[in-house]
Amino acid sequence: MILLVLVAYSPAKATLFVSGDSNIIDPLTPGIDTGNQQFFTNILGGGNSVAVLHSTVPSGSDFVGNVNQFYNSLSGVTSTVITGPITSLTGYNLLVAPLPDHVFSSSEITALGNFLAGGGSVFFLGENGKYFNTTDTDINMALAALGSSMQIIPDTIDVGWHTATGAQIATDPLTAGVTTLSYAWTSQVSNGTFLFFGTGGQPFVEYTIPEPATMLLLGLGLMGLAGVRRKFKK
Repeated sequence: MILLVLVAYSPAKATLFVSGDSNIIDPLTPGIDTGNQQFFTNILGGGNSVAVLHSTVPSGSDFVGNVNQFYNSLSGVTSTVITGPITSLTGYNLLVAPLPDHVFSSSEITALGNFLAGGGSVFFLGENGKYFNTTDTDINMALAALGSSMQIIPDTIDVGWHTATGAQIATDPLTAGVTTLSYAWTSQVSNGTFLFFGTGGQPFVEYTIPEPATMLLLGLGLMGLAGVRRKFKK
C-alpha cells in the first residue's frame, strides 16, 4: 500500500497550522499525491487520534470527508468528524478545521486554548479570497483570539491545479519526505514559519508553536475576544 512508505515524524507539541488553500486535502485520496499524504502524516506526528470539524460551507463537507477518511486509513490512527460548538477536545491529538462555517465563540476559543496548552495541534484551512472571504475572516479572528499573529491574506493565487516542488517546499521537519504538494487557487498567509509557496514565491501554508504560558492564559479567560470581533466587523 502507498501509505507504508510514509516517513514517521514527531513534531513539537502544540503546533498551530494555517493554510490559504483547502484543496491540499483532495490529493489525500490514495494514489493521487503521496507528498500531500506525507505532509498530513507529518502534522499528526506520533499522535493517534484526530478530530475533523464538520463544515457546511460549499466544498467543506468534501474536504472534511477526505481528510477524515485519510487519517482513518493510517495504521493505529482513529479520526472522528465532530460538529460545533467545540466544548472539549480531550483525547484528541490534532484538530483539522477545513473551511469552518462559523465565528468561533469565546467558549470555543477557550476549548482550543486548553487543547493547545495540553499539547494538541490545530490546523485551520481557508481558501482563495474570491469566494471564501467570510471563512478566511472567521479563521483570522480565531487566530487573533488565540494570541497568534498568523493571518490568511485573502487572495487569488495560482488558479487551477498546481504542484509545488523544489524551492516551493521549505526545508523543515514538517516537510520531511515531501517532494511534491498538489494545491489549487490559494490565498497567501503571513507571520508564521512558511512551509509551501506559490509559483510567485507567495507562502500559503505556515505554522507557529505557541508559548505554553500564553496558551494557559488563553484557556482561562480570553476576555478580549469581543474586541477582536468588532475589529474584524468594521
